[in-house]
Amino acid sequence: MPQRNEKLVMEPMGEELLVYCPDSHQASCLNATAGWVLERCDGKSSMHSVAAALEHHFQIAEGP
Repeated sequence: MPQRNEKLVMEPMGEELLVYCPDSHQASCLNATAGWVLERCDGKSSMHSVAAALEHHFQIAEGP
């Protein structure tokens, strides 16, 4: 997984995550799933491990 920009300001708002980038002066509001993934963008975790943890955390059943 890529590493998120450490300059990002992240503030939980209920089940969503408000993300502000001071470089671009832009803000985004992420749903719970997207916020959860962004928080795990550490530059070290593999996409496979994050996907497996995502399935477990949100209790997502595997497809057919």
